[in-house]
Formats: sequence, structure tokens, C-alpha cells
Amino acid sequence: SLKDGTKKMSKSDPSELSRIALVDDADTIAKKIKKAKTDLEGDMPSDVEGLKGRPEVENLVGIYAALAGETVEGVLKQYGGQGF
Repeated sequence: SLKDGTKKMSKSDPSELSRIALVDDADTIAKKIKKAKTDLEGDMPSDVEGLKGRPEVENLVGIYAALAGETVEGVLKQYGGQGF
């Protein structure tokens, strides 16, 4: 879920902002991702180990990696240490 990284995206969640629908256009998807929950730790970790205990960050990095055709490791190497 874009609102709770410990849960799966689900149609049953009352918030439309908790999931990306197949019929969402690019602007809607971008809006939902920008409003997605991260965490209070700040910067993105630079390795996979740093994702432990940070489900929302892991969720967003996984989504980005899938859309960009990259690995999670590659995304973290490229963007680690940067803010969201």
C-alpha cells in the first residue's frame, strides 16, 4: 500500500491514494506516488541492508526499480543518501 508499506495494495482499502489502479493515468500515478508515505529517518539508504525496518521506503524503491527497469540495488547505489 502507498499509505502503509506493511500492507499490499488492495481495492478494499477505502483510500484511492493507497494503490495504483490499472486505469490510472500518468498524472494520477505521479500524484499518488508523491503522496505516498515514507518514514521519518530521512535519506534513502545506499544498500539493501538499510531497507530493513523501513517498509514504506522499500515499497517505493521497489516500485521505482520496477518502472525504471533497474534492480533495487542499482536504485539504492544511484540515489542512496539523497532525500525523497
